[in-house]
Amino acid sequence: MIRRLFFMHLVSLSLSFVAVAFTAAADQLVVDAPVTSVIISVGGAMVQRDVSVDIPKGRHEIVFELPLDSIDPISLSTSLPSAFVTISSFGLRDRTLFGSPSSDPADLVAAKARRKDAEHVLFTLQDTQRTLLASVASAQARMTFLNSIQGSLEDGTPTISAGGVKSTATTIGEEYLAASLDVIRAETQARGLERDIQEASDAVDETSTHVAALERRYDHHLIPVLAVSSTENTTANLSISYLTPNASWESIYDVKLTQNGAEGDIELHRNAFINQSTNEDWIDVEVRLTTAAIEKAANVTAPWEQLGRLHEQPNGSKMMDMAMPAMMPMLMESAASSSRLDVGMRGQVLEFALQEPIDLASGQEGFDIIELDSVVLDADLRLKIVPAKAEGAYLTAKFVNQTGGPLTNGNVRIFRDGLYIGTGEIPETGIGEEIEIGLGEFDGVEVTRSVLERMDGDRGILTSVSQRTLLHRTEISSHLDFAIPIEVIDGMPFSENEDLEITQIATPSPTISSYMNRRGVVAWEFSLAPGETRRIDFGYEARWPKDMDFILR
Repeated sequence: MIRRLFFMHLVSLSLSFVAVAFTAAADQLVVDAPVTSVIISVGGAMVQRDVSVDIPKGRHEIVFELPLDSIDPISLSTSLPSAFVTISSFGLRDRTLFGSPSSDPADLVAAKARRKDAEHVLFTLQDTQRTLLASVASAQARMTFLNSIQGSLEDGTPTISAGGVKSTATTIGEEYLAASLDVIRAETQARGLERDIQEASDAVDETSTHVAALERRYDHHLIPVLAVSSTENTTANLSISYLTPNASWESIYDVKLTQNGAEGDIELHRNAFINQSTNEDWIDVEVRLTTAAIEKAANVTAPWEQLGRLHEQPNGSKMMDMAMPAMMPMLMESAASSSRLDVGMRGQVLEFALQEPIDLASGQEGFDIIELDSVVLDADLRLKIVPAKAEGAYLTAKFVNQTGGPLTNGNVRIFRDGLYIGTGEIPETGIGEEIEIGLGEFDGVEVTRSVLERMDGDRGILTSVSQRTLLHRTEISSHLDFAIPIEVIDGMPFSENEDLEITQIATPSPTISSYMNRRGVVAWEFSLAPGETRRIDFGYEARWPKDMDFILR
């Protein structure tokens, strides 16, 4: 709210300044400044427009249209380097108060043209259908008339001979048949137009809605006005830049594992999904992608104001869960290859610059997918087993981010030995940090879990102590011809109450007593040899006063 009030105050001051500075009317120079380059981040984009302006000697107002509903107005800036031109003021004015530089903005003109075309198609189809229905009515009238004549013949009209009656009846029959066929044909064609008419009507509604939205936007549309004075007739290059939150990009990854026994390589492909909804198409623009958070540039707050939003970061490597194969996204072919990119680092910020300009449409179809880079990384493969949740072994791959820059959060498609197995998500990962990826269930290692002991009751005849004992056995058997690292993860209850005593039972003892720094979660790490079977007996014994109730999970 404060930000908006500040902006309105800024606009008011700008309008006042323009009115004071130009008590006498100045010539108006209307320019069209197209988008020439954009720097797109994961949360916004910096847009630059450039145009060459012929400026006569004297005072002038340079006026240009911008989609201000998608612009952070405080970020708006201009540049007009010239030895002869001085900028007197820069502000925003209401097109309804000061007049418009043109009858309609270009996007509104285009929207109205699309509506007119849609209406033309609809009206043409409706006229055709009305003509067909009129033909149906005419043929039906003929049939009615022929029926009346046929009725009079059957009544025995004396003015017609017997031979004439027969001839007339034959003619009436032929005419009636022809009229019936005309009705069938016209009705069929009319029905066939109903779907086309509905689609045309929907198109009119859609284009009309778009026109209405633009008209509402432009009712009080603010127009940037640059007041200048020139000592000579000259030509100058006008540059306009601003921040928009309505354009961004996000990473989409392909992870491809090539496995050779217990070893493997990860081929990581990074793609950029670019989306913009600024209500204007960007044609032939230079594009740079950055991992910097551009959106923060317009709203820099003091560090202490962020304290309430701090959260704990997980320790150790980052784990990426794998979704079901049914969640597989249908990705488009890349619009550009990595050979068309310049890749560089600025501190911890990674930048991708397209070597050739591209078009980026706005709206629902305003997206593009561009291949950024790919790298082959060494992967640490292992099987993870959580017997309390599933009797199966799941392949994981851990690798270090050696892409030369940070990895932004993004969806990922996962392939193992050329086969698609599912989707997941890569978290934000800095240079040199580890990522662990789930690669699906792994055949060749059998896991079984059984109960060795389960007991609930009192201990002793005269005691007032309740007891529970629970002991499971997990067997892991290899059917592989190579050794593979294994992690078995299990958990047991823990108590904050000194009256509840919980003792761990484990053979062999866990190699990790607090897995991923989680209390009560333990793990065993070992290498499972070809044909080997490992047994892990794990459970607990709990004791508490008989007059107390505890729920053990």
